[in-house]
Amino acid sequence: MGSSTSSLRKQAETIHDRMVMILAEVRQYFERYLDGFLNEGSLPVGIFRLLDKFFSLLDELNKLYLARLKREHGIEPFCKPGCSWCCFQMPGGMSFVEYLYLYEGIWRQRPGNLYLARLLDRSSHFATGGANHGLDCQNKILGEYFAKKCPCPFLNNDAGICELYRYRPIVCRSHYSFSPPRFCRPDQQETWRRQIVNIEQSVMVSQMLLSLDKLLPFRLSQFLVPGLLEFMVNVMGCRPIEWLED
Repeated sequence: MGSSTSSLRKQAETIHDRMVMILAEVRQYFERYLDGFLNEGSLPVGIFRLLDKFFSLLDELNKLYLARLKREHGIEPFCKPGCSWCCFQMPGGMSFVEYLYLYEGIWRQRPGNLYLARLLDRSSHFATGGANHGLDCQNKILGEYFAKKCPCPFLNNDAGICELYRYRPIVCRSHYSFSPPRFCRPDQQETWRRQIVNIEQSVMVSQMLLSLDKLLPFRLSQFLVPGLLEFMVNVMGCRPIEWLED
């Protein structure tokens, strides 16, 4: 078991280092092309390819973590298609590149304006300015939102699947339940039965994401619905990103 664990750790370190390198390349792109993006909504297509690879590597890294948990503790998550109670929470900790990648997914899936109505509807459940208040206030707002049983604007509620699964944020990729789905329900009173694991990003990855946020001349909300609305309307004017060949 020791050699297997060591092998998993080495694989994880290799993937992690590649993720950091990719974010460094993304930053170099934005240092050169940010003005064009803010003024014209255009970016080199190389940025999208790098982000595509980054999120693919993140999925690989999470799988290694889950494999280690199963090997060492004999446990694995209950999460599967059709189990979507986590999609009734408001994702937080969103970064600029996550909004960018998700926004591109909106336009590849269907015309973005069709999602705008859903986002506006969800935003009516979210207290204005709540993201700028203290942690206790934020937690209270998020708890109230969860209690309303309001699904994510990208959840196909009939099938219980995400319509933008490929483009989903980091927190959605890293959230796992090790207890049966019924304990994830918003109206579940026995919250102590929930066994949730949120796989944290490394300090280096978090710092790289933050450094990209700081390149922007404005702040986006860290919560998905208000932040994506700000990006969609105020930054992009509800138009698709124009991808340019490098």
